[in-house]
Amino acid sequence: QPFQALEASQKELLTKITGAVSIDLRSAVLISESDYKTNPAQTVSFSKVLSFGVELSVSTSKYTVIKRDDQQYLASDSLAALEQAIALKGKLWKAMQEMFLG
Repeated sequence: QPFQALEASQKELLTKITGAVSIDLRSAVLISESDYKTNPAQTVSFSKVLSFGVELSVSTSKYTVIKRDDQQYLASDSLAALEQAIALKGKLWKAMQEMFLG
């Protein structure tokens, strides 16, 4: 499981990030970078993708919500980078507000 592979501090950060926009991680699908690279078109139905440190083929810039059909994509820096930089957390929060609360 991708969540189990995270460091404790990264699990806590991810829980806080998703909780801020009322996402319960039990209802989300977490895909590891290695799984994504092996099979990017996994058979998972989704409306929103939030990527941490993994480049998305539909997104050329971080912290910008990309809308395609009925799906939205948001790429950010890795959880490790977010832990270290308050400015990056602010960029992510602004983009997440647009994606989930706007």
